[in-house]
Amino acid sequence: MNIDPKTIDRIKKLLNLARDGGATEAEANLAMERAEAIMLENNLSIAAIEASGGVGEQRLKEEQGNANYRWQRKMMEAIAKANFIDMEVSFKRVAKRNGYRDAATGYQLIGRVSNVTAAKQMYEYLIQTASRLRREYAEEKSETTGLVLHSTKDAALFVDGLGNRLAERIEARHAVLLREQREKAEAEAAARRASAAEGGRGDTSVPVVILDDYAQTEREANNDVRHGYPVGTTTAKRKEREARSAENDRKMKEVMAAGYSWDIAYYVVYMQMTLERAIETDLKDRARKAAEEAAPKKKTKERAYRYRKTREDYQAEWDARKSYTAGWRAGEAAANKVSLDDQIAKESSAKKLR
Repeated sequence: MNIDPKTIDRIKKLLNLARDGGATEAEANLAMERAEAIMLENNLSIAAIEASGGVGEQRLKEEQGNANYRWQRKMMEAIAKANFIDMEVSFKRVAKRNGYRDAATGYQLIGRVSNVTAAKQMYEYLIQTASRLRREYAEEKSETTGLVLHSTKDAALFVDGLGNRLAERIEARHAVLLREQREKAEAEAAARRASAAEGGRGDTSVPVVILDDYAQTEREANNDVRHGYPVGTTTAKRKEREARSAENDRKMKEVMAAGYSWDIAYYVVYMQMTLERAIETDLKDRARKAAEEAAPKKKTKERAYRYRKTREDYQAEWDARKSYTAGWRAGEAAANKVSLDDQIAKESSAKKLR
């Protein structure tokens, strides 16, 4: 199955509308929402084709830039997840005054061709939107004095808060879409079973696609591409592990149903012991534990434990402090205005999408 050019072309039109200076924030944002909805339907179609035995779309590994700041990386991570692709930040070692540091140079995107293409377009759209809103915030002037109201530091905090909030909203909406799709798919499957039971036309042989499960197999297939394995290797290994685990659970229940303890069942199933040896080992373990509990406790001087903060701890504290600043809060408010679900009603906008 090759990528449908019309799908990507429609997304391009939607995001070009979003970049249109004449479009309101509500219109621009709904364009983003519609673009994501198109890609969700696209993946649903691909999953249905593959579930029915068809051949799916090819995958690729591609580079994308703009990874200098943490808010950019967080936003790309959310977009990648929403488009069922893998994202890994690319770094290179650069010199600095006191040595070297690892600088983020871009992203490595792995996934289906259409998903990678759509993710790149969505990311560039949001980067441009963030740049425009930051510029507007930085250039805002007082109506009375005519002086610029916000410093460069305020503008940096603004775009930080904006990017983080956009990422949170993309992730939250994607979770809602997956949940709603699962509920709809499960209801459809139940209706088919009920119709078939009543002698109707309900076809239970046709698989019902659940995008939550599809997301997992996509991650596993992308992992195969990343490491050079044949696509399907990671999924096959996972299914083997699940089958072994299910079989072991069945054997555990079987041994315990015969009147033996969980410990004995564990020795038999997981340690591959005979039943006689498992019982003997269990008795020795119980005797050892009883002896340890009966023995007088030695007084030992407890060493004081001192927790040492990690780099992630310091970063989390710094992010928490930033989130209380006026610039950060203004960025979050701007991100909320970049509505992901408002209505769009202009006739001119509708014409642009045709």
